[in-house]
Amino acid sequence: MNDTLETPPSGPGNVGPARIRAFALVGETLGEIYRRRRALVKIAAVPAAVWALFGFVQLYMITQMLRNGVFKASVHGGESWLPTTFTVSGWLVNAILASGLAIACHRLLLLRTMPKSALGFDFGWREVRYIGYGVLIAIVAFAPFYLGMMLFLMLALGGAPSHAHVSPLLGMAVGLFFIGAFIFTYMAFVRLSLVVPAIAVDAGAGLFSRLKRAWRLGRPAPWRLTGAWMMITLIIGLVLIGPEILGGYIYGFYGGSAVLAIAFALGNVIVTILFAFMFSLAYRRLGGEISEPAPSEA
Repeated sequence: MNDTLETPPSGPGNVGPARIRAFALVGETLGEIYRRRRALVKIAAVPAAVWALFGFVQLYMITQMLRNGVFKASVHGGESWLPTTFTVSGWLVNAILASGLAIACHRLLLLRTMPKSALGFDFGWREVRYIGYGVLIAIVAFAPFYLGMMLFLMLALGGAPSHAHVSPLLGMAVGLFFIGAFIFTYMAFVRLSLVVPAIAVDAGAGLFSRLKRAWRLGRPAPWRLTGAWMMITLIIGLVLIGPEILGGYIYGFYGGSAVLAIAFALGNVIVTILFAFMFSLAYRRLGGEISEPAPSEA
């Protein structure tokens, strides 16, 4: 395959701010996806089909539970186990499909290997670790944000009566603190997310050493990485707004659960592929360790 990015030698010394440009990274992400479109169709076909089927079942169950008042009974002190089971099963299915597809994308780009499974993606301990690191990254990045906001609001507003007038300066301070904390939180999230390509290609060892290595990799260009992440997020929103509005309209007026389920599956596949390729390219560009594939995988 022809790559637009040269693969730099692995090692902690091969990092530099000039290696990452937000617009260039987004363009390279879209270009690599287009060049590997046939392989991606093979990889994503089964996850997309399962996501669509699961989405259809979810919508059907939600409709039936709403008609039977299950959610209402649960909110008002009922003991129905359906909503909880429904939520947990949905999270598990999405986590399994997303991790399998994302790792297949990471390995396709970084190692140029295809999954060995006939399903188009694998699921084993590598995928379990991938899910675990994803949960850990979210906790490490977002928990300080929420705790900090709660503490700040308690200190700023805790002594004021509920009917007291809040000064404009205090309101501005709260707003600025929220914006700054929000930006820092997502910057930390993006930097730590550089660990997921390492998990996908079995690079490195040890929980904290991998996270520390990911944090160091993102040090030269945190703003550019975050900018690229935000642009990819915007692209996803623009691409999916049409199918989601159409699917919601058809579902709302005609009960077309299948259309909305397909839009749901399409959205999950697009989100997973775009972010997997973006982080893989950033990881490679910043000099992340890339192990050679096993002979059976080449």
